Amino acid sequence: MQQLLTLFRQPNARRLMVRMMITRLGTAAFSAGLAAVVAVVTKLQVIPGSGWALSGIAALGVVSVASGVGGILANSVGQRLIETRGVRGPLLGAGALQMLVAAATVWVVVVGGPAAVTVAGIAVIGFLDAAASPGISGLARAWWRELDLTDDEATKGGALEPTLSAVAWSLGPAIGAPLALLSPWFLPAFAAVAAVGMMSLSSFPNPYRPVKQANAVEGSGSVRRSTLAEWWLAGSYAFYHVARSLLGMGSTAVLVSAGQPGLTGAASAAPSLGHVVAGVAYAARAKGHGHLRAVMSGLLGQAVPTLAIAVVLFIWPHPGAVVAAVVVVGGNLVAGVLKAPVAAAVYPLAAANRPGTHLGRSSARMAQAITVGGLIGPLVGTAIVATAGAQWLLPASVLALLVCAAGTLLDRRITSA
Repeated sequence: MQQLLTLFRQPNARRLMVRMMITRLGTAAFSAGLAAVVAVVTKLQVIPGSGWALSGIAALGVVSVASGVGGILANSVGQRLIETRGVRGPLLGAGALQMLVAAATVWVVVVGGPAAVTVAGIAVIGFLDAAASPGISGLARAWWRELDLTDDEATKGGALEPTLSAVAWSLGPAIGAPLALLSPWFLPAFAAVAAVGMMSLSSFPNPYRPVKQANAVEGSGSVRRSTLAEWWLAGSYAFYHVARSLLGMGSTAVLVSAGQPGLTGAASAAPSLGHVVAGVAYAARAKGHGHLRAVMSGLLGQAVPTLAIAVVLFIWPHPGAVVAAVVVVGGNLVAGVLKAPVAAAVYPLAAANRPGTHLGRSSARMAQAITVGGLIGPLVGTAIVATAGAQWLLPASVLALLVCAAGTLLDRRITSA
């Protein structure tokens, strides 16, 4: 802990952490607040005057897909813009887009009121909100190597980064949802905070420097092999975020089926809590090696409590509140503890296996994998519930973890081929 406090005393490191926290808190509070406001609406028109309506809960699925598409565009197009034009212009533009989100929220949600809210309008706001974050996760990790820190300090800062993100994405919803329900005017305020944070990050250096691929000009076969090697671990990591989505859906499903819906909030918060506690401890002793061991232990370790929840609830489908809390909430807490080494070590592992690729570009690919996995995961979960049944969500999460682990083990061989 003393090492992390020393890191916070570094002016450049402190400035990065504070500005990233402002940006993430504003974004997380806005997303959760918007979801809360939409969820309580009994019926929303899909488009004005269409006569076709959805419940607020059903509309959240449409908003989630729209946000996922916006996130994919932000990570891909945003990363390319930053690589070619630098940080300042794209991030100032992203901040301006976030201000547009704030203005659109005032017009659609605040002025019109719940009766005037449409699914299409909310989906557009969700899309613009996600599109206004051009690869921030990848940038944050890459920036630690650009801050004039020692190698040890940069390593610990990069390992701490996912924990700082987890803190923001835990506090943001806890602040955003109740305040947005108290007054919808908080929504544009949260969007404005995110915009200010985004603009404040525009003064940092550009970590996305172009790297020439030596084998990219040797023929189409070489280009295909190069592309496979560059994206292999990112593609594998997408399965990890599919697994995380299925764990969340599966935990909610088993608690509702067990007659303990009141524990769903605790189960949802438990992974982040475990991650924050373990993430700080991991970052304090992070080294510049051992990444594969850390990632594999975290992936395979998370499969154990996930499978245990499924088995216990299959054998004992209607436990009491105490047993359900211990098994489901406790299992999610353990999974969150084991999540910390994966989130901290997978980025440097990807970079270590690709010495010819700059850390910024490697980080952008991994950030894209998070977005893709987070988009695909709920869709896979919905398909599982509709076909096989909700009881298969947790076993499917274990399977996705194993696929990710297998891909991670093969990454070194793929990049060396």
